[in-house]
Amino acid sequence: MTSFVTHRERVLDPALPVLQRHRELWVCLHVFAPYGFHGTYHHLTISARMPRDLETDPDALVRAVTELDRARVLWQAAEAGYAERRRFEKRELGLRTPQRPGPWWHGGPMQACYVVDVLCHPALGLLEYVHRQVLLAEGVMLPGCRQCGDERPTVSRSTGHGFVELCQGCATVRRSCACGGRHVLRSREPVGWQSLRLREHLTEDGRPRETGGIAARIAQLEQVPPPRVHLAG
Repeated sequence: MTSFVTHRERVLDPALPVLQRHRELWVCLHVFAPYGFHGTYHHLTISARMPRDLETDPDALVRAVTELDRARVLWQAAEAGYAERRRFEKRELGLRTPQRPGPWWHGGPMQACYVVDVLCHPALGLLEYVHRQVLLAEGVMLPGCRQCGDERPTVSRSTGHGFVELCQGCATVRRSCACGGRHVLRSREPVGWQSLRLREHLTEDGRPRETGGIAARIAQLEQVPPPRVHLAG
């Protein structure tokens, strides 16, 4: 795969057809997408005010890839700092386990329960989100949800025998069900890639449709039934 920079430059090239530039943005998202491919694309369509017809405002692609690139630059700097710290810990201190965990892309404690909905992600700009994750990895105590900083009480979703506690700001699982089992929450009205890439969640001029926002998405979440086990006999 060619580099992020190569595809970024193609997105920025006004001599290329706008649909090709749009596809190049997707390739950039395969390289770097803090909210996941679909979640980050959804965020960028809103933050860059991307119209349904890109020919009417091709500069929306410039705004989108610029936001993505700025966050990536910060990510690269944090990654380089983490790698240097790990080299020192291994060489000078003989530590095979990091003294502090790295940012989110190095993994960390995982919740047993999670939400699957491409529209459920922090509303923070990508640069702000990456900066927040870097600070948390450096041991800075920040208030609120680790993902978005929302400090409101959590929202409970039933699992039938317990509850999953979700952040009101981004639907991140703040506390899994007490049973310790795996529970997956999905929206009753899932948004597929076809709808997302056509930006059906936006008006013609690139404004979000009035859908009730993240609160409405959380209200639609329901537990995915566990797969049935068929016993031979």
